Amino acid sequence: MGLPINKESWQLGLELDNFVEGMQTNRLDMLRRLKIVKLSESEVKLLINLDRTVHALVMTEDWCGDSLMNLPILLRIVETLPQMDLRIFIRHEWRELEAYFQERGIMHIPVLLFLDTDYKEIGIWVERSKAASERLANWVSSHPVYEAIRTSAELSREEKRARLAPFLAERQLEMDDWYQGGLQSTTVAEIAALLNVN
Repeated sequence: MGLPINKESWQLGLELDNFVEGMQTNRLDMLRRLKIVKLSESEVKLLINLDRTVHALVMTEDWCGDSLMNLPILLRIVETLPQMDLRIFIRHEWRELEAYFQERGIMHIPVLLFLDTDYKEIGIWVERSKAASERLANWVSSHPVYEAIRTSAELSREEKRARLAPFLAERQLEMDDWYQGGLQSTTVAEIAALLNVN
């Protein structure tokens, strides 16, 4: 299956403002992060050598915690690079795009797909940075009750959601600190390396 994105379908993707306006989950947190996320001088230096047009495609859902953390970073990258533009494709509305990624073994979101001017793939980045995955794994291992609830076969999806909510709210606050304390830089560095700009 080929990538179901071309010049016409690209225009159907949402710009960030439209995506945020339609959010049913995490909207206030997204607005808060959009205000606080800024790139440092060293992060900007990683990006300034990009000398080609790049389309940054994001497939996600508005409830996705990793999107909440990483979309504001990607927006700042796009703002730094005038030759880059961004469109968001909501996964459940773009089944062909979802199938394209699943065929490649990509089941998680957000998916950041970088395309050239002909909408051919330059590189792909999934979910979160390696450092963020390690930090999250450490958090999970230090919260055994969270993992027991999440993996319970005896609880319904709704019961799990209700019981996990306090843990997730606590983790969200911690994640803000994680990203301000270095995970934002690892995200920028991974994306810069993917785009071959350093």
